[in-house]
Amino acid sequence: SEKLNKKVPINLKSNKNEIKSEVKSNAKNDIKINMEPTPLNIIQNEFRFTPSPHEKHLGCAQRLTNYLYQSKWSYLLYFISRSSFIADMVGLGMAREMGALMTAIIMAGRTGAAFAAQLGSMRVNDEIDALKTMGFSEIEFLVVPRMLALILMMPLLCVYADLMGVAGGGVVSYSMFDISYLEYYQHLLTRLRFQDFAIGLGKSVVFGVLVAISGCMRGIQCGQSSQAVGMAATSAVVTGIVMIVSADAVMTLLVITLHW
Repeated sequence: SEKLNKKVPINLKSNKNEIKSEVKSNAKNDIKINMEPTPLNIIQNEFRFTPSPHEKHLGCAQRLTNYLYQSKWSYLLYFISRSSFIADMVGLGMAREMGALMTAIIMAGRTGAAFAAQLGSMRVNDEIDALKTMGFSEIEFLVVPRMLALILMMPLLCVYADLMGVAGGGVVSYSMFDISYLEYYQHLLTRLRFQDFAIGLGKSVVFGVLVAISGCMRGIQCGQSSQAVGMAATSAVVTGIVMIVSADAVMTLLVITLHW
């Protein structure tokens, strides 16, 4: 009974120090997320919704698209004994048109829908209204960082798509039309210019802006129900693809008119 009645001294300072050390160790192991609302941190967080150049879906889609594109027109050139122009056709098509276009369509289905779903969820949870109450502009705080993230990532993805398309074209040319790799890449080096890649990169930047606008616009216009979030994501993809195709037609017409 005497042992039970004895009061065990509790060292509060040591317990506080132990708790602080545990919190610090757990914080080091956790994933660091930039929560400070600075423009650089916001743009850095938005890179999570843009695929990296190592994204498998983009490379696979670009190879398959190049296979369909090349097999359709290469047979015509092979039939009229103009096989040497196959490499020229593939290089120009990838650099000027198909690389940027296919990248933009994939980004509209992936990133545009993600932006719309995220902003739509914020609309349903009244987070956008809370930002307005705190004095934040929804355009500067929600739209601009996402647009800048896509502007920075789209040229990188376009270059990756061009490389995958040209490499796939070399494999198809060798396996189907008996064109050696050396001959294929010699034709590419003699035909392609830096201007061809610059046109494709310029288109990719415009497409990135359109994908961001379509996703953010549909997300901000979302209703106040969970069903509206899904409808906003679907509408963002459709709107983005329509805007991409329309802008591509206008830019292609402009390039042809200026003889670039």
